[in-house]
Amino acid sequence: MSVHKVSCPSCGADIELPAELTRGHCVYCGSQVAVDAGPRHVKIDRGDELAKSRRLLETALEARNFPDVVRYADRVLEIDPESSYAWYCKGMGTCSLSSWDADLWEEGRTYLDEAVQLDPNNSDAAAARANWPLSYARYLYGLSEQQWNIADRVWRAECLASFGFIAQQKAAPYAAVAHATVDKALSLLGQARPGLNRDQWESALLQRKMEYLDGSVTGGRFGKAAPYLQRTRELKAKGAIWADVSLLPRLLEKLAETEAEIARIEQGGGFFARRKLDTLRKLRDECVERIMRAEELRDAEGGAHEGAG
Repeated sequence: MSVHKVSCPSCGADIELPAELTRGHCVYCGSQVAVDAGPRHVKIDRGDELAKSRRLLETALEARNFPDVVRYADRVLEIDPESSYAWYCKGMGTCSLSSWDADLWEEGRTYLDEAVQLDPNNSDAAAARANWPLSYARYLYGLSEQQWNIADRVWRAECLASFGFIAQQKAAPYAAVAHATVDKALSLLGQARPGLNRDQWESALLQRKMEYLDGSVTGGRFGKAAPYLQRTRELKAKGAIWADVSLLPRLLEKLAETEAEIARIEQGGGFFARRKLDTLRKLRDECVERIMRAEELRDAEGGAHEGAG
């Protein structure tokens, strides 16, 4: 019987395959091999391994076991470097593994970029990439709070042992890190999609920044909160209009009902019904104003309206 003498590319063992076969298995490691026309050209069929690794990756992602997400994503990418799904999972896992000592969000973004570039129709990857600035800003918001708590503990401890201004000096380096973290989060908002979600997080970050500036921990050495008050007021007023954007269908329905009621009374309502006209006209005018402001904001922000996150 004619045979091909080959070396298994997986374990390196010398094996013999019948010449009439185009694929077989290594008797030592069990790897499936496909034999090309030449007797020494052998390639491993890793389809089963790829399917198994992908299943493990899906399970890890569902369980939010992010160390395993990254590990199994790397396994998939070793076999299939153009797997958009694996790059997406690796990006999500990497961002989620960020810690005090290792900020991995920028690295994770590059993997999400790769996922979208390989498959623009990967909706999960596209959404994660679009939400990345706000997700990162939210992470930094929480991180800044941890940093500020350290500054506060240092300040309180030093207040018991020395004068207040000395305590402020001791706490200042820790507070500076918290301030820088908030500022970095605010800078990310320029990359975020316009909408209610972005405005709410800008407001939350500015509130946090003003708390830091007004606190006794550093005694105002990093500045005053007053310059940020006007912006927070603007965002609060804008938030009320964003609420009306989501209510536009109901507002339009309410306007139509009010106008119909006004027309009915004007055409044949009795004395007591006509006494309601001033109230109804005022209600109509308020409804028109709310609709106009909501439509202007919706159009100015590109129609983007996201729920609070």
